[in-house]
Amino acid sequence: MDTDSRPATPLEDLLADLVDAHRTLLDASRRQRQAIAQADAPAMARTTDSLAKAGAAIVALEQRRRDVVVAMLRANPDAPRTPGAQPTLRALCRLLPDPACHDASALADQLRTLLLDIRRETRGARAATATLIAHMDAIVTQIGRRLSHDATYTRPGSRGAISNVVSGIDLTS
Repeated sequence: MDTDSRPATPLEDLLADLVDAHRTLLDASRRQRQAIAQADAPAMARTTDSLAKAGAAIVALEQRRRDVVVAMLRANPDAPRTPGAQPTLRALCRLLPDPACHDASALADQLRTLLLDIRRETRGARAATATLIAHMDAIVTQIGRRLSHDATYTRPGSRGAISNVVSGIDLTS
């Protein structure tokens, strides 16, 4: 963005803030996936907090985005509108003068790339979570088998591996 020769438009400011917030979210998502892959519970808790904060910041920016869109559409009554649909960032960029339109479009492209990266990262975290859960389930099943001679720790309605328990009582002493 060429802010030396002109002030940034509200849309450019908003897009720059959205890019920063989504970079923060992407970083937290990467740390979360790494924490899950390492089964690091304290790191998972920290990244959950980071993700919540990043999400809250993005929610606030979304409200600001709605306000900017309304202001831009009011200032440009001839702007093309689709009933019931939000205008795209590209459509909004076209309402700006040329240098601002170019800079806002570049920021919109950065945001789009970040959103795709976040989608990929969250898919990876989802897969890592599923793997961790399967591993933990297997551990719990193994513990249950070792501790339960009479299948006490099996799921209701299922039959666990029953082994003969050798026990006796000394009646002579």
